[in-house]
Amino acid sequence: MNIFFEYVPAGSVSTLLRSYGAFEEPLMRSFVRQTLEGLDYLHVRNIIHRNIKGTNILVDNKGGIKISDFSIATKDGDNILTRTRTHRHSLQGPVFWMAPEVATQRSCSPKADIWSVGCFVIEMFTGEHPWPTLTQMQALFKIGSSAKPPIPSHISSKACDFLQHAFEIDCEQRPPAAELLQHPWMFKPP
Repeated sequence: MNIFFEYVPAGSVSTLLRSYGAFEEPLMRSFVRQTLEGLDYLHVRNIIHRNIKGTNILVDNKGGIKISDFSIATKDGDNILTRTRTHRHSLQGPVFWMAPEVATQRSCSPKADIWSVGCFVIEMFTGEHPWPTLTQMQALFKIGSSAKPPIPSHISSKACDFLQHAFEIDCEQRPPAAELLQHPWMFKPP
């Protein structure tokens, strides 16, 4: 069996961050908008990606993005957190981008991807993953205690508000991708 993938010359967002440092807001806004559009497409089809982070967002030579690495994606409704112990999935996903309800194994819904988008935004603002001073275990404990990642102080008020929505602790209240696409930060400033 052969699998062919599209060539994405710019590499991942993480690669670009390592090469050029933190991004300016207009570029971030473009990447986030495209990521949310992709997630909206997936979520409408009941697919949860569960691995949104800079390493898995690939950039083509025209600034278009591709969401990659569906290795731990799942169908919403598979109820992966309530299977019997012998069939239950282990805690999966990148810890630093993990939503509280996933860290505590209470729930896994498309809203977990939204939390990860917020972490992805912090990654692009700072050039580092969220919780850069913590080990994975320390971060897991913090996230499981319903702590939000620190929001950078140098960002615009619209970006800060966007992150407040993405980091809504109650996943039932966290907005879906389609709603975040309508957030004022997603539109060019006047």
